[in-house]
Amino acid sequence: MQYVKSNTRSQEENPEEYLSLYPESRRAVLSGKELDLEPEVPDVRRDVALMLEYFEGFEQFRGNTTKLAHDYFTFMSWLYISPFICDFRNRAEASLDDDSDKLDYPVFGLLYGKSNCGKSELIKWLLLSMFQREGFLPNDWFTKGQMAGLREQNRRYPMAFDDMDKTRFGNHAIPLIKEDYIGLPEYPVVVLSMNADKDTFESEVRKRCLIIYTGASLPDHTGESRALGSKLKRMKRSLGDALYREYLRRVMDNLEAKPPKDILAFSSEILCDIFAEHSDEPLPAWCELTTMNRYVQTKHDKVKDELRSYIQHSPDAWSENAGNLVLRLEDIHQIRKLAKDVPDYLINSVSGNALIFLRDEFEEFMEEPIFAKTRRRWLFPFRKRAKK
Repeated sequence: MQYVKSNTRSQEENPEEYLSLYPESRRAVLSGKELDLEPEVPDVRRDVALMLEYFEGFEQFRGNTTKLAHDYFTFMSWLYISPFICDFRNRAEASLDDDSDKLDYPVFGLLYGKSNCGKSELIKWLLLSMFQREGFLPNDWFTKGQMAGLREQNRRYPMAFDDMDKTRFGNHAIPLIKEDYIGLPEYPVVVLSMNADKDTFESEVRKRCLIIYTGASLPDHTGESRALGSKLKRMKRSLGDALYREYLRRVMDNLEAKPPKDILAFSSEILCDIFAEHSDEPLPAWCELTTMNRYVQTKHDKVKDELRSYIQHSPDAWSENAGNLVLRLEDIHQIRKLAKDVPDYLINSVSGNALIFLRDEFEEFMEEPIFAKTRRRWLFPFRKRAKK
């Protein structure tokens, strides 16, 4: 209610949520007010302690909480550097650097996963730590026709939309994501949170977005859930923006003539340095250098889990043919979904209810030690029959 009362923005006017940066003069202007990029050390220490405490709460979730915390730190590293992404992309657009590619600087960030996995609260928490505001924009504003005006209003201030449905995503998000050129000197990234039922993203979308799938969650109506909710409210009252102001200064101090090739490595290194300098405790496992290469290796984790499930529980659905692996399912829609979800280079062809993989590429994708053990169990009979 406090946020709604204090925010008078509309689709036509945005007096309170816009950001401009001037790296050359080391200045940042938030909604017309210049930020102090020399925050007091005690304030930074307070924010660092609260951030560490916030991430510690994920240990009470169910599932792979270590991966959840690291993935959320990856998302934090992207969102914190996001106000600079328009500069990096514009430079790549102008072809000032031969080795620069716009795909290295994703302008869309997608968080999707199970209910109660903390994705919406993560977005609000990070926005609060950056700008002392935590609201989402109305989803009916998210249309292809209106985004140009909203981008111009926000300048570099991230636009966040919560609980995006499949219809709106398909009608508006996909065309916007595929639209590589944004003709503005300053523009924001777009953050979308979605439920797990939207779990198929074609390759053209995956290569242009930072996509984080969250498999761990906190069950409803539990003591842990209520306790964490109360604790989060208390923490929000104390969380300031000193950590982010310190981060902005260090980013500007470390920017060189060429934009960083790996924005996750660049951003996470600065964050880890700040955490290490302003905390007396050893840093947790999730707070470590991350890279775009590491992210790329994990962004297909969900479809890998699905394929492992078919290997383990439906061995008769697999066969071998001319050096290819064939997965045949009764549900043709599931075959089509898998064909969209797995990387294109793994697929030889799709024929009816059969998905035909290139075996060598598939085994490398699935990681040989995991797949080879299973393969001895279910591929051997096919090879034996082939000899007959």
